[in-house]
Amino acid sequence: MNIAIVSGKGGSGKTTIAVNLFSYLKDVRLIDADTEAPNDHLYLPGEDATDTVNKEIPIIDQTLCTKCHACADFCAFNAIVPTKTKMLVFDDLCHDCRGCHLVCQEGAISYKNHPIGTIMTRNIDGKPFLSGTLSIGEQSGNKIISTMKETKSTTKHTIIDGPPGVSCKTVETLDGVDYVILVMEDGLFGLHDADMVVELLNELKIPFGVVLNKAYDHVHVGQNYIQENLLNLLVRIPYDETYQNLSSKGKLLTGEISYQRILDTIIKGVGII
Repeated sequence: MNIAIVSGKGGSGKTTIAVNLFSYLKDVRLIDADTEAPNDHLYLPGEDATDTVNKEIPIIDQTLCTKCHACADFCAFNAIVPTKTKMLVFDDLCHDCRGCHLVCQEGAISYKNHPIGTIMTRNIDGKPFLSGTLSIGEQSGNKIISTMKETKSTTKHTIIDGPPGVSCKTVETLDGVDYVILVMEDGLFGLHDADMVVELLNELKIPFGVVLNKAYDHVHVGQNYIQENLLNLLVRIPYDETYQNLSSKGKLLTGEISYQRILDTIIKGVGII
């Protein structure tokens, strides 16, 4: 089962849920797909193996190019721009789709490798953990996310700790998953951002449940939103300073009996067996 954990905003508690579920479950791997700010590794120390991820940048042979503009017309990201004398390629804008090669009738386009980031792999108690990091100055971590997801695994389940919000990286994270856990921080700010994720998940028709995190007894905006929109509430996690203090020190919460009950409730609600 492939499970993505997402949130509308940073700081909602998405990573806390991801690393503790990974630690608590057996026969599972974890992927940290928040390539611009990965932090799962802070909770899961170990020895690293690191691989470079490249994207393929088009090279246009100007002697073969007829300036037909087919490649530029195809590119949705304006990575190829025609001029009077030649076709210009903007490496940073290229999304490595290879579409320009497909539409070029002259065979004028080849490719060169361009490093965009790295994938770190750790073995945590016999379970694989992968974390992707986008290099400074690069525009998109989608290739890193897709490469991690395509890495062969014999585990029964995969947990993907996705980036916050509804960017292209989130859509890439959600591609092919069976279920989504939406971690929503209780309060107006958390609700506003989570609402955008709910809209995206409904558009993609992916089943999901909500974890209402850092909830206070006197705050009801999150609970009301979930009820009004007929969402599936997996569990309500009250604000607890013990959880906050342990997490701030990079400690897992699986040793807390109360948190074990929370994880058991999530596991049951998602249907992880």
